[in-house]
Amino acid sequence: MNKMQLIKTLMVLINMKKHVLGILIFVITFGIAFLVSPIRFSSFAFGSDEHGGFTAYESTDFVKLTSTTERYETSKEAMEAFENHIKQYSKHIENQETVRLEENRAIITFQTEYFGQGFCLIKKEDYKLYDMCSTSLSHILEFEKQKFLEN
Repeated sequence: MNKMQLIKTLMVLINMKKHVLGILIFVITFGIAFLVSPIRFSSFAFGSDEHGGFTAYESTDFVKLTSTTERYETSKEAMEAFENHIKQYSKHIENQETVRLEENRAIITFQTEYFGQGFCLIKKEDYKLYDMCSTSLSHILEFEKQKFLEN
């Protein structure tokens, strides 16, 4: 290899190094932006009737979450439904654990063969009962914060 070919080869390698470095910086920047950006939810399915409804959401980081709302005539009926929901989870889901956070708020943790670990947050407010489920507890809590605290 003569000197001219060696210099050309070195110049190509230097230019490639600049491109690889540029691509690496882009990927790192994109990754950091993705990690620090807030989680947002967009709905992709919904349904309702006179007693309430459901909505299925997907987060900006592709985690799915379902939310159901049930309306009752009285706050007492809503509280009875809250207690019944907790009992139903205990009755129908093996390997589940209920953690009661407050009088009108509980988190159910469970294992399924298909999804792995799952979580449901049951919440009673006035005459309504909310049930939010996902494979990510942090997404449920963020969804709850956005739905109930930012409105």
